[in-house]
Amino acid sequence: MNRITKSAVSKAFGLFDGRFIYWSVAIDSSSVNNAIIALDTYTTGKKDGHTIYSWITMIGKNAAQLFVSTLPGFPTVMFTDSGTKGKVFSLIHLLRQMITL
Repeated sequence: MNRITKSAVSKAFGLFDGRFIYWSVAIDSSSVNNAIIALDTYTTGKKDGHTIYSWITMIGKNAAQLFVSTLPGFPTVMFTDSGTKGKVFSLIHLLRQMITL
C-alpha cells in the first residue's frame, strides 16, 4: 500500500464481482493506474483467532476502467487498458494463472 501514488489516488476505483474486490491503482509514482489489487473474499485463513483474506496484485495492468460483461455467456470482469485504446482484456484469464477458481 505504501507504493500507491498519492497524487493519483483520485483516479483509483474498485469493483466487486461477488467473489473478488478489485482496485485499479497507480503505483511507483505513475500518473495512470498501472496495477490491479484484488481481495479474494472466498479464500480465508485463521491466524491468532483472526480471519485472514488472500490478496492478489497484478502489476503492469493499466486498467482505465473495470466492468462486468456477460458477452462471453457468463459474467466476467473485463478492463480497458489506458495504454492501448480500444482494447478490452479479461481478468479471469489472469486470475486462473494465479489461483484455482
